[in-house]
Amino acid sequence: MIKGSGNKTVDRMYGFNTAGTFIPDAWFHVFLTKNGKPDFPLITVLSEIVYWYRPAVITDSKDSGSVMLRKKFKADLLQKSYNDIAERYNLSKRQVKEAMDRLEDAGIIRRELRQIVAGGTVHNNVLYIDLDADNLIAITNSDHTEDQQSSGAPPTSQRTRVLRCGVPDPASQCGTYTEITTESDTKDYPIDPIRSSSSYTEELNRLMDQVGYDDLISDLPSKKEAISGVLELIADELTSSTPVRVNSHEVARIEFETRMHELTGDHIRYVLERMDENCTDVRNIRAYLLTALYNAPATIDSYYTAKVNHDMASGRI
Repeated sequence: MIKGSGNKTVDRMYGFNTAGTFIPDAWFHVFLTKNGKPDFPLITVLSEIVYWYRPAVITDSKDSGSVMLRKKFKADLLQKSYNDIAERYNLSKRQVKEAMDRLEDAGIIRRELRQIVAGGTVHNNVLYIDLDADNLIAITNSDHTEDQQSSGAPPTSQRTRVLRCGVPDPASQCGTYTEITTESDTKDYPIDPIRSSSSYTEELNRLMDQVGYDDLISDLPSKKEAISGVLELIADELTSSTPVRVNSHEVARIEFETRMHELTGDHIRYVLERMDENCTDVRNIRAYLLTALYNAPATIDSYYTAKVNHDMASGRI
């Protein structure tokens, strides 16, 4: 028998069990923008990551003292794409990416890009996310709320400096990534440690402006993910200092950068069109795309000229 609270709304909410994320009050005081306001995209993204890392608790009906913890995802780390989280919370893919940049700068998460094989198909740049539980718990359980309640002052800049958007911590030692290998496995390899997430974001934003990203996805809505993937691949390569290989040969980085900075929206369309026409099995899609992008400025005119000549000869035009 259940005795009511005396409030109809409160009683009605009894049994209203919801599943999903939760947000501790502390996060609204430590995850701040440059203006000192709560960083809502970051908080939202973090809540999603924490949800997946919180274990499912299974109790033994025969042994009340026995509890088993089970993880909610299959791999050793959580696999989530920027687009997965963006669609779930009505955020832009860029907002999610930049929120993870800030979380990684703060030492709360660590990202890995892996090459995996699923259903016999090789997938490159698959995002995996690791959570530093100790760091997160320490931040969440910090005494900032007591300080604020007792003094009426906001948290000290020293306590929150690494968590403010755009204010990097000079003592931070974060920034571990993994390289996408040319082999069909999921083994992780460390890459150049001097690469920074901020330079990646800046390069990606510049590329989006360079090729007219909004116009591209407006013209080719079905290719939105492919276009984003191509630009992310270019930004990833441009912000690395490792050797660049094109057509199985190493090319000078400055030459590669020059070629990439010549690309336009037409070149991206051209590369995607060539991919659609390709009927052979591509074992290393990353290498294939880098080669196609590198060659695009030199081959696009002859390609379309040949298509026009073929259509004229066959009577199509």
